[in-house]
Amino acid sequence: MPEKQFKRIITWDVIAADADADFDACTKMVQAIAMEGLKWIGVPAIEPHVFGLSKMVMACEITVEEDLSEPIQEAIEALSTEDLDFSATIANIDFVEMETPKVQKPEPASEPASEPASDLDSLKAELEVVKAKNAEQDQEIAALKEAVQALQAGGGKKAGKKGGDAPQERREKAPQEALPEGMDKKMAAKCDQDGTAKAKELKKMTAEYGNLFYACAVNAPEGNLPGLERATVSANKTAPELGKLFASDGTENLAVTVTVPAELAEKVNAKEWLAAALECVGGVAVASEVNERDGFTSLSIAQDGPAGRFPIKMKDDIIAAGFQFLREKGLVADADDDEEPDMNMLGEC
Repeated sequence: MPEKQFKRIITWDVIAADADADFDACTKMVQAIAMEGLKWIGVPAIEPHVFGLSKMVMACEITVEEDLSEPIQEAIEALSTEDLDFSATIANIDFVEMETPKVQKPEPASEPASEPASDLDSLKAELEVVKAKNAEQDQEIAALKEAVQALQAGGGKKAGKKGGDAPQERREKAPQEALPEGMDKKMAAKCDQDGTAKAKELKKMTAEYGNLFYACAVNAPEGNLPGLERATVSANKTAPELGKLFASDGTENLAVTVTVPAELAEKVNAKEWLAAALECVGGVAVASEVNERDGFTSLSIAQDGPAGRFPIKMKDDIIAAGFQFLREKGLVADADDDEEPDMNMLGEC
């Protein structure tokens, strides 16, 4: 029996980090990705995700031996723009046997009968033909059952006539990103999305009030410093023109990042802003970890009950102090008609 060929059906979770995204246009963009051996199948489904976002559940068919999962993921994420950030993860992979065309067997030439066949002979001949077809179908059914059992057992061995080993079929997944300690894939995705969403909200406030600096909370990292750093990177990618002081509290730690774009450095010195914001909790010296990242500074402050340092309280105090620093420098614009932007909302914007 010839070795069976299998195709892979990959189900993707595709996230466009914009609650107002045109999902019909987004799915068309993804399904326009073309590669040899790749075919998009089925109708995409839109399902709720996190932070008011939705995800597109899409499926594709891979008919080549090459693992296309990583190139496909990279192609989807390359669709990202300044206003729309795409991410993709594999939700499931199935293996399905590929149909092979059946070769029509020529009917054997019958020798001319010396005498016309009787009705009984004709029925016997038809019976033999039916038996032959049923035997062929039984073989195909047995082969399919064999393949199913092999896949259910983990794709190890596929039984053949001689019981030999067949190439192992296994579920293939894209290489997993190495994540820092204390962060899993789900948290990393939430941090990326929260940072992007936060930056978009700040850009809207800038368009309305004209402010270029903000001090606010980012909830998803829950005090995890690498998580807040991820959120900050995403926010800086979406709104690189804005200065941002982010704070995130957890049960044991408070994480803080400060970003000042180079073109705004004459207005605000990042170290002075950070020092002023942290003065209320004892200054930068109380930080257990301080990092200089690409374009921003990050630090972590551990909870210290005897000293009165609790993450949730420190977060509120630091945001308020960071905002007061901006106000004293005249960097908080007042609106017309004696109306002022509600800066209190920036703590949870």
